[in-house]
Formats: sequence, structure tokens, C-alpha cells
Amino acid sequence: MGSWAEKTIKRLQRQEGAQELALEQNRLLRAQQPRVWEELRSWLALSCQELNEKAGARILVFEVTPVGEATPRVRHDEEAHRVRYECGAGRAELVFEADLGTCSVSLRDEHHRHFSTEEIGCKVLNLLMDSPF
Repeated sequence: MGSWAEKTIKRLQRQEGAQELALEQNRLLRAQQPRVWEELRSWLALSCQELNEKAGARILVFEVTPVGEATPRVRHDEEAHRVRYECGAGRAELVFEADLGTCSVSLRDEHHRHFSTEEIGCKVLNLLMDSPF
């Protein structure tokens, strides 16, 4: 008779452990997500500036709008832990992911592949440059 109670207690302990893990990941995301977003914005701004200087013309203009959006259309949704971008017909969504083992936050795509700031920036700018819009 005691086996149901024991199994139930173990299940409840697992659920409690999972909740504690989720809380810790959330704390790490909130602490480091703004830094990762700032790195991406800075990389995009510098890359656009470098392209314009080398071309001797304004090819890409980078600006940040007051609602956490940058041009080309890159949106930071801090509550949902997401970065969404669209350039012409191309669009994607990246997820901030916390690694408690290394105490770091990175961005990954829907296939759980992790990308550096430069890799993401290149994807966004390549989509923009290849877009017919």
C-alpha cells in the first residue's frame, strides 16, 4: 500500500526540483540577457558603419528605436526571452538560453543550435542584403 505514496512523494520532489531549476535559469536569463542583446546591437551598428565607410555610401543604416527594436528589424522581447528578426522575406526567432553549468546565456535557434553574436549578425545582414525588398 505504501508504494503509491512513495511514488507520489518522489514525483512531487522531482516537480519541486524542476521548478527550482527553472527559477535559477530565469534569474540567470534576467541578469545576462541585456548584455547579450547589447552585444548584438553593437555588432550590427559597427558592421553597418564599416560597410558604409568602405563603400563610400550609405548602404545600410543602423538605428535603435525606443521599444527595444533595431533597424534592420531586430526585436528584443525580454519577457519572452526572444530575439526576432525580419529582413525582407526572411525572418527567424532566436531564444536566449541559460546554461547553469557555465553561468552563461547564449542565443539558439529552433533547432537548438547555438550561435555567436557575430554569426547571428551575419545572418541578419546577409538576409537584408539578399532581399529584393
